Amino acid sequence: MVEKTNMYALQHGKTFTPTNVTEIKAFLGLHIIMGCLKYPRVRMYWDSPLHLDLFVESMSRERFFQLRSNFHVVDNLARPENCKDKFYKVRPIYDCIRRRYLELQIEKELCVDEQMIPFKGHLGVKQYCKGKPKPWGIKLFLLCGRSSLCYDFLFYQADTPEISKTFVQKFGLGASIVLKLVERINREHAYLYFDNSFTTFNLLEILKIKNIYAAGTVRLRHMPNVPFTSDKDLKKKGRVFSEEVVSMNEAVIMCKWFDNRPVVLASNFVGCGSQDEVQRWEKSRKTYVSVSRPEVVHRYNHAMGGVHKIDMLISMYRIFIKSRKWTLGMLFHAVDLACVNSWLEYKRNTESLGEKETMDLLHRRGSCKNGH
Repeated sequence: MVEKTNMYALQHGKTFTPTNVTEIKAFLGLHIIMGCLKYPRVRMYWDSPLHLDLFVESMSRERFFQLRSNFHVVDNLARPENCKDKFYKVRPIYDCIRRRYLELQIEKELCVDEQMIPFKGHLGVKQYCKGKPKPWGIKLFLLCGRSSLCYDFLFYQADTPEISKTFVQKFGLGASIVLKLVERINREHAYLYFDNSFTTFNLLEILKIKNIYAAGTVRLRHMPNVPFTSDKDLKKKGRVFSEEVVSMNEAVIMCKWFDNRPVVLASNFVGCGSQDEVQRWEKSRKTYVSVSRPEVVHRYNHAMGGVHKIDMLISMYRIFIKSRKWTLGMLFHAVDLACVNSWLEYKRNTESLGEKETMDLLHRRGSCKNGH
């Protein structure tokens, strides 16, 4: 960071006093503290009436903005001619974080889902993801555990360099992403869950061959001619009704269950199975009623929320970035992602040691003075 920041300022002929490791650590630490305090303007952290000595003593406001405008982790002029990676400018910091994630001991229950890095400026790979708290931005695909610890991730690009074109053409983008991320799984009999953006018949077959138990919600138009009861007839039968269909090779089981509306899931290891009872609000009777729930639905609901939880934890103390530079947003999202994952890892370790008192996320982030 120090080398590339100094290099960028020199290449553009800017009046810039070279930075050093201590200053860059303080620069990153101040950003992390900003996520905790959440003042509406960056300049306010140096206002005299607020008496924020940590900011005033670490560096001047002008120096902070000077570092932010020159902050780089690559040499822009050294980009290879055949480089198709659209995220080349931020790749080193994400590669660094990913190397640490690959060292973590993976959980038994895992999920794959999308994550958005908020950004509304002009960018060719910007996406809109309906239902996300920040729907506009840069999309990542995360492999997380039920605890929400992240174990691997993949950027969305129109031409994804990490996945070969022939692989995408053969299996589709969603299935290819899952198959790329499961290369990280280094334990036997893992349980993997994903939503209908990824679920295909071929994917479930391949995962079964790899000894990975998988389940996900399904868009029926992607699996035509499944002999299920129609939605209209299912509604007449009520909430107690569910049914399952097994493929001819017995590799895939599909289950249809009526809750507030019909829900379809596909799995390579379980269907309706051992049903349990859940409470649902009955509007006509204005009371809660017990409803039978298929086992695949129970397992999916139990383990699917890892990515949503890490999204929530990041959003609580996200580093404030208002800039037209997509690189800044991505670089500091990497810092947020690393902070949250390190806290989750710390929490898991303290629980395994039987320690009762642990720092919460705010306390741990707030202790990042001078980047430590």
